[in-house]
Amino acid sequence: QRELVASVWDADPKPATATWVMPRGQAKSTVVAAMCVYMLFTAGDDASIDCVAVDERQAGILFGIAAKFVERHEELASRAAIYRDRIELPNGSEFTCLPATAAALEGRAPLFAVCDEGGRINQEVYEVMAMGAQKVPGSLTLLIGTPGPNPDNVLARQRAHYQANPGDQTNVYREFSAAGFEDHPIDCDDHGRGPG
Repeated sequence: QRELVASVWDADPKPATATWVMPRGQAKSTVVAAMCVYMLFTAGDDASIDCVAVDERQAGILFGIAAKFVERHEELASRAAIYRDRIELPNGSEFTCLPATAAALEGRAPLFAVCDEGGRINQEVYEVMAMGAQKVPGSLTLLIGTPGPNPDNVLARQRAHYQANPGDQTNVYREFSAAGFEDHPIDCDDHGRGPG
């Protein structure tokens, strides 16, 4: 997990986009929730931290973890107002859980944009999030997830981009697979049982 965080925060130059692909149950949401809270409290005035997923329920999982981090830390809790879908600070900074529709995301300009469930999220949603973040100098769009059932998905496209452009320092790609399956294709038929 430290290596994942270092891949984006310790990189020089800092990437504009990052993709982390790994199996379920690897604490992706917990790590990213901690990153969101850190950014919220350290980024300065009027910072926007946005989280979307395939649906609001899924985005709410990551948001709920972040809200608990804040609630359980007396000093952080005293500096924040926690609502159903956002955490606000008096300096105008906010961490917001948003619906995964391009129309709802238009006009946003997050410093840190998280797209959860990248194997299932809509391509247009990812592009609107990434383009919105590009309006903010030093911003990061982080796509996390497990490959979805359809081989043509956002994670697969990010993987293809990284493989075609390994020297692209604006993009970080990290993939973790079970031992012996490091080179397993993302669209493997799995012996007739479908992708994955």
